[in-house]
Amino acid sequence: MNSCAIKCVIKKTFHIVLITLCLSTNMELFAHGKDSSAHKKTQPQHPTNAPVEANEFMSYRGQRKSVESEDFYMLEFKTGEYAKEILLVTIIFNQAVNPKSITKESICIQNSRKYELQGISFNKEGTKVRITVKDSIEFPVNFQITNVQSYNGKNISSVSLENIFDSEAYKYDMESKEWKKF
Repeated sequence: MNSCAIKCVIKKTFHIVLITLCLSTNMELFAHGKDSSAHKKTQPQHPTNAPVEANEFMSYRGQRKSVESEDFYMLEFKTGEYAKEILLVTIIFNQAVNPKSITKESICIQNSRKYELQGISFNKEGTKVRITVKDSIEFPVNFQITNVQSYNGKNISSVSLENIFDSEAYKYDMESKEWKKF
């Protein structure tokens, strides 16, 4: 055989191998479902190097139901461990929050300056809000949230907590109407 014929046989063999690999990849995707690539795109995005609680929080989707009988208030306030210039703040409410009422403008975390909020996410029930602060933070900080609304239109005009450090948790005592560290 001459060199031209050998090159032609090698090219045909190479093309057959590539076609076989492409077909096997497509068959594998088909076996896992056609929407597997679309499913990956809808997964919530978490900041890099931030601790992730197993699917407890996700981007807001869907509709929440209002609770008609209860007053609307914050139950708990927690700060996570401050690491790699990332602080996670979790706020727990007694009923579902209207996610449109919580924005970067309605939340203030500061001491001598206001810190940059990177993201706000909600759990499925809408009762927990996670705020991601990615900034160089000097503790203690002050926290303020204003004009938060539930689905049934009840408002929290303003809540302020002062001298907060990382890895702390506070509960609201309904009897004394004060925040207590626990």
